[in-house]
Amino acid sequence: MKKKLIILANTEKLCAYRVMTDDESSAQQRIEGIETDLHHLLPNPIDVSDSDGRFPSGTLQHGAPMRHGESHGRTSEKKKRQLEELASAICDLIDHEESDLWNLAAPADILDQLIERLPVHIKNKLTKVHKADYTGFPVNKIKGLF
Repeated sequence: MKKKLIILANTEKLCAYRVMTDDESSAQQRIEGIETDLHHLLPNPIDVSDSDGRFPSGTLQHGAPMRHGESHGRTSEKKKRQLEELASAICDLIDHEESDLWNLAAPADILDQLIERLPVHIKNKLTKVHKADYTGFPVNKIKGLF
């Protein structure tokens, strides 16, 4: 029996499905959902740090107006952490399931960056890729995608 995984991802959600195929009949496929967890970092340093470098201005100690500093790349750092977290969750899932091959669907703006962060042994099992966000699709339509 061959085992294939279908992984649907975006920066906030990861859906995974196990597709089981009998060796005798490739037409007989069963699809099952897999519980996933995105391994959230606690606490997220992006959320608990200062608000883009706000510092008091002037010489008054109390009630001095606040001036904004530079953004320090908070948005790009948050996106980078989300992609690292997603890649780690995908690797854990594929290693845990011991699948023969897997397929991936993710939005076009993150797909290449996500694949780039995966180790070689995981990339080698990747067979099909879709540049779209299918995380909200019902199970009966997912099998038809791949």
